[in-house]
Amino acid sequence: MIEPTEGDILTVLNRYLDNGDRDTFHQILIGRAIAEIKHLRMRVADLKNGFEGSCTACEPVGEMNRKLNQELSKIRAEKALNEMTKLDQEMGLL
Repeated sequence: MIEPTEGDILTVLNRYLDNGDRDTFHQILIGRAIAEIKHLRMRVADLKNGFEGSCTACEPVGEMNRKLNQELSKIRAEKALNEMTKLDQEMGLL
């Protein structure tokens, strides 16, 4: 993501405010804020999952954690489906 300079921001601000188009300017600010929030959430998730740190093993361990979490989610979903099927059979629905 390319960070605009303070001069870039002021240029855009003045252009929209001089034209009286405050709504467009606010939409631009909101869009940038949303994009930045999404980016920061991804960065926080990467940090929590061990993709950055002080050792060279962090990224591979983070990837392994991601795969293990996906497998665990799949196992939990299968278990829930099996339990629901069992209940349906006990109730005579299947």
